[in-house]
Amino acid sequence: MSFDDVWGLITTLLSKPVEFSSPGGRSRFKAWVEGDVVFVRVESTGNVRVITRRVLERSWGIAVEKARMGEDPFQPAWYFRTTNGTYIAKIFKYVVEGA
Repeated sequence: MSFDDVWGLITTLLSKPVEFSSPGGRSRFKAWVEGDVVFVRVESTGNVRVITRRVLERSWGIAVEKARMGEDPFQPAWYFRTTNGTYIAKIFKYVVEGA
């Protein structure tokens, strides 16, 4: 799946805010798309984070490489170059697996 395919899904699925939570339910956030940016509002703090399409495209390349190596591509640790790794991993998993 190319990044353009993934971006198309992201823009469609996140056209309205979607709520996500950590596996234990302790951390919650909402994500939505406006233009070439994904906004993430962290419920506990109310802070809004910005993830650009460019960052997501680079992160998708990492996810594809990890999948080729047999690793779980949805591990936040792979996206260590951004402080938004947890959110990126959750968004990718939602888009690819619907989870």
